[in-house]
Amino acid sequence: MSDDSSRLTRRTALKGLGGAAGAALVGGAGLTAFTGSGVAVSKFDVQGDESQFETNDGQVSAVIVDPTGTITWDGLDHNATNAVVTLEAKNKNDEYVKAGEQTLSLDAKGRKSGSEDFDLTPIDLTTLEGLGDAYFSADGDGDTQQRTVDLKISVTVNTDDENYVVSDSKTATMNTDVLNEPASTSGDATADTYDAYAGPIYDKDDNQTGEDAYLYIRYGSESIIMEMDLRNYLDDISDGAPLNGAIGIDVDENNVAEYQFGWIPHTDGETFGVKEGALDTGWTDWLPASTHDAVTSASMNGGIVQFELDRSVLGIATDDTYLTGYFASAGGEEEYVAVSAEPPKFWSSENNWTASTYYLQVVAE
Repeated sequence: MSDDSSRLTRRTALKGLGGAAGAALVGGAGLTAFTGSGVAVSKFDVQGDESQFETNDGQVSAVIVDPTGTITWDGLDHNATNAVVTLEAKNKNDEYVKAGEQTLSLDAKGRKSGSEDFDLTPIDLTTLEGLGDAYFSADGDGDTQQRTVDLKISVTVNTDDENYVVSDSKTATMNTDVLNEPASTSGDATADTYDAYAGPIYDKDDNQTGEDAYLYIRYGSESIIMEMDLRNYLDDISDGAPLNGAIGIDVDENNVAEYQFGWIPHTDGETFGVKEGALDTGWTDWLPASTHDAVTSASMNGGIVQFELDRSVLGIATDDTYLTGYFASAGGEEEYVAVSAEPPKFWSSENNWTASTYYLQVVAE
């Protein structure tokens, strides 16, 4: 059941993180095509939201970019067999460091002209040499840290003649503004580690939209803080759609989830609820999160849903493995997202719908 395909990073983060575990998705407009001798990147987008972020102490733990685009080759002397797309970022030492890479198989195309889409794995720029948390963070109250990061996208097309290779590259820039906006955090919200997981967003016809949603998990001595980052997802949802999102947790990994922690704004009553699961009875009705022992706090702020959960009630100790993830939907005519071990799946009809078949296996800090 263990699956790392959706994992972005696990690393030590700065204390006092606000917002989505101090994580920022860096947005940018589509970058213009560049031409080369035989090959070009005809489309290049860095998916994300706005490039301005507010945290309770100006600290960020991740700056995530999600590069997608299209390569085009034309007039080659030999048939294309594969293409290597590489993204680099310039660090504070003015050096380009490798951020991600994807190899595209072009054998089936068998052509001297053509095009192919690329979709690199989401990348946390703060994990790169010379681009750490502190580089993007703002230290003083009310301060804003502005950073410009140069990106370089390169493509190399290999052919069925090993001596015939074509390549080209293009540079672009992206900006981040991090505002230190003092705000209180509840309970154990200064947990000093986090996990980050990504899940693709799908349209009503089960086609990927090209953007991702994220699950952040932070660990404190008394709490586990789980955050559904739905900012990319919510942008395209119609007004009035029955929005909801629910985190599932299977503590003992017996394929029966003990809890759902839900954001349910379309229902009457509380916006946040808890369902308890059992093999023989299935799920309970929604119970108020504000009165449930497992929930220390629940909030929705700017597209980020946060649950702070009591570790002792959940029964999750340091180094324990457990199963989790989330599913968000807005009805059959809208987009949906699953952060899971087998996108786009999450819920299963097994065990009265409590089955954790598609949940991610994670290790608690």
